[in-house]
Amino acid sequence: DAMHRVHCDRSGLTTYNLVHCGEKWWIVGLPANDEDSCASIEVYGKELWTDHNVKRGYKWYGLLLVEGDLLILPPGTLHIVFTPTKSICTGGYTFNASTMAKTVYSIYHNFVGSSWLTNTLVGNEFSALLRIVLFWESRLVNPEHGYFEMLEDDASSLPHIPNLMRMDDPINLLSLLNFADLAWDLTPERYWGRKRKFPGYYQAAKVAANAIRKWLYSNFVLLECNESEDAMEQDDNKLPLMSEAYLLHHAHLLV
Repeated sequence: DAMHRVHCDRSGLTTYNLVHCGEKWWIVGLPANDEDSCASIEVYGKELWTDHNVKRGYKWYGLLLVEGDLLILPPGTLHIVFTPTKSICTGGYTFNASTMAKTVYSIYHNFVGSSWLTNTLVGNEFSALLRIVLFWESRLVNPEHGYFEMLEDDASSLPHIPNLMRMDDPINLLSLLNFADLAWDLTPERYWGRKRKFPGYYQAAKVAANAIRKWLYSNFVLLECNESEDAMEQDDNKLPLMSEAYLLHHAHLLV
């Protein structure tokens, strides 16, 4: 038999698990208000280890997986795993463009609460995310890839890149850009006692993030709906100001 205490999996990654034979118990904890939880420092406090965060309003669900069942958990999902019988399971981790905001918040929480929140050390997740920043810059900013043409052809499905016609994806995009700015401060190696050189690909990702922001501000605006006048108000400065405020919000989580 095998059992793991309550934890989140590797920093910022979506988790999947498939049972080939046997059984697997997953006990999954979800905050009362899941939409706001990923940005909340309080819901990932140390008491989640000692009393499963009952005081924070967590709801816990038991899921018994049997042969053929596949479980997919979003980034930052708290869970306990128990294997009651001899079993064969496969699983892994992945990044998703549609959950990038939760990925970045999960990294912040794991950084602050690494001694109790996760059971794995940071591996190559950061370098992978920074490479995604470079990939997104190529696909979004470079006109040869025809991002706007893809939006016109099929705005419902853009694999591996954010769809900025959806409500959530601008936040997913800005979250990853913020991570590129803060990644070196989140890297454990920086705090290992001796001075560490700033890796070149970290700087390349920051440059790419700034290029994406400039492209975003040049091609998109936020419209504010004035219900009393039944009109849309355009402010070209609103998107840059919101982006800056969102970066400050992310940085504040680490203070």
